[in-house]
Amino acid sequence: AGESDSAAHELSQRGEHAARGQAAHSLGPPLSRLQNLEVLVRDQPGNVDLYLELARLYLARGRDYEAERLLARGRTATERDPRLEEFAEDVTMLRLAKKVSAAQKEAEADDTPAAREGLASVVRERDRVEIEIFLERCRRNPGDLALRLELGRRLAWAGQLDQACERFEEA
Repeated sequence: AGESDSAAHELSQRGEHAARGQAAHSLGPPLSRLQNLEVLVRDQPGNVDLYLELARLYLARGRDYEAERLLARGRTATERDPRLEEFAEDVTMLRLAKKVSAAQKEAEADDTPAAREGLASVVRERDRVEIEIFLERCRRNPGDLALRLELGRRLAWAGQLDQACERFEEA
C-alpha cells in the first residue's frame, strides 16, 4: 500500500506541475531580463540601480537612443541622482561620437562640400555638448582636477586654446 501511495503522490505532483506549466504557457513565454527590468523600472521609478542596469542592457544591444531616453526619465524620477546624471552624460557623448563617426564615413565616401560641412557641423555640436558636460561636472565636483584636465582637452579640441590653457594650469 505504501508503494501505491507514493506512486499516486508522484502522479499527483506531476499533474500539478503540468497544470502550472500549462498556466504559465497560457500567459506567454517568460519575460527576458530586459523585459523584466522594463517592468521593474516602471513599478519602482525611484530605484537608480534598475535604471543603470537597464540602460547598460540597452547600450549592449545598440539601443543608445532608448538608453538616453530612459536615463532622462530616471533623472527626473530620482531628483537628478548623480550616478544617473553622469551615466546620461556618458551616453550623450557616446551618441555624439557615433554621429561624428558616421559623418566622417559619409564625408570620406562622398567628398563634397555638403558632406564636409555636415561633418564640421556634427563636430562643432559634439565639442559644444562635451564642453557643457565637463563644465557641469567641474561645477558638481570642484575639487576633481582630472575633470578640469578633461575640460581643458575638450576646449583645446574645440580650438579654445586660451581657456584650455587656464584649465590645464588649474589641473
